[in-house]
Amino acid sequence: MKKVFFLVALALSSLLSARAADGISTATARLLNSTPAMRATADARKAVRNVKSQVVNGIETIQAFVHLNDGNTDDIIAAGGTIHSHFGDNLVLATLPVNSINALAAKSSVKQVAVAQMMSLKTDKARQYTGAEQVWDGINNGLGENFDGTGVVLGIIDSGIEYNHLAFKDADGNSRVKRVYDPRTSATGGSTVTINGETLTGRQYTTASQIAGLTCDTEDESHGTHTSGCAGGSRVGNYSGMAPGVDLVLCGCGDDLTDANIAESVRYIAEYAKSVGKPCVISISLGSNVGPHDGKSNICLAYDALVEEYDYNPIILLACGNEADMNASLVNQTITNADTPLATYWSASGLPNNYAMYGNLDIWNNTSSPLQVQFVIMNSSNVVQTITSKITPTAGGVTVNGISNYFGSGNLTVYGGVDENNNRYNIMIDGNLQAKSSGWSYTRNRIGVLIFGSQGDVISM
Repeated sequence: MKKVFFLVALALSSLLSARAADGISTATARLLNSTPAMRATADARKAVRNVKSQVVNGIETIQAFVHLNDGNTDDIIAAGGTIHSHFGDNLVLATLPVNSINALAAKSSVKQVAVAQMMSLKTDKARQYTGAEQVWDGINNGLGENFDGTGVVLGIIDSGIEYNHLAFKDADGNSRVKRVYDPRTSATGGSTVTINGETLTGRQYTTASQIAGLTCDTEDESHGTHTSGCAGGSRVGNYSGMAPGVDLVLCGCGDDLTDANIAESVRYIAEYAKSVGKPCVISISLGSNVGPHDGKSNICLAYDALVEEYDYNPIILLACGNEADMNASLVNQTITNADTPLATYWSASGLPNNYAMYGNLDIWNNTSSPLQVQFVIMNSSNVVQTITSKITPTAGGVTVNGISNYFGSGNLTVYGGVDENNNRYNIMIDGNLQAKSSGWSYTRNRIGVLIFGSQGDVISM
């Protein structure tokens, strides 16, 4: 059964005020609204897209960013949490028992609990258009010296890194990899990592023998080997990376490519570079189209705090522009008339019956003003048939009824609330639908969504 992503655009108008209930983000609400059984299998996890928990010693846990009001972490510890890192005074990364999140979020010391979210892989462009070879031979090209990365720490955070690949060895066959860090709680071997008295998740591998004994963080992916080779690969035949002289620190996240693990890896690389007195560049060919796109997501706040913390100013590079015509933000519209919503639809024209459709729609207002949504069916003549009344989202999620008339099974769930990082209202819609086995046509029936806000609201997705 093939999968098709849920892509749907939006609409606008007016409504009531609601803040993310009980200090939890919309992603956290989606996690808590699912069942442990759903979160335990890969296919079912798509219903709680971008979040992933783990059972440790019989207790289901998940990494989360905890925003504090006063920096006091006592309530996190009392809830059974393990603190891994501070990002500034009031942003803490911790592993929490899932069943403790609601109670923790209700504490006066806690502003918001935001569970770690999965990120997606990106890629990079070929180097032949950059003139890299001229920079390496800088002395003969008017630069005064050669620049091939020698004396610089290059950190790579990715998934699917073959740590002993030929591209990571020097001309004598010695590894150029100085450190390997695996931020996953499932990592074994090596040693633990303690920075500023706080223990990071995962394990580090610091000796030549430890690194030589590693294979790959996951056999299901090779993206990390590709990006590491592009950025800092040695000369292999006629090919090499952009900076073949750098010291490599490789951080493989396997199938746990979360913003939390990425944040831990950035800290690890920055700390290593500080310890050896070298500048560092951290390359992250990853990202997500989900989020506010305003620099106020949890991972962006962590980046900012880390750059400020290390006085040598590590450089963090993020993937951008590798998605062709798949825009990061599909809609950026101002509501001019509160009574007229913007209508759009999700269409998968020409596909056969029995297709599963899943995915999510992430909608942001530019203010804390609440939004409402309404679902419709659009046929080939663009005639709209209303299938729900206006829905006021809640942090716990509102399940949409009436979809089974148009789909064989599945549901839509709408979550909403004000994000504490940027004081903007956020709606997330989860779709997990199965087409009817017969009598279904994607060209005849398309599910649409209307989004209602207040005049002057700027809606982005």
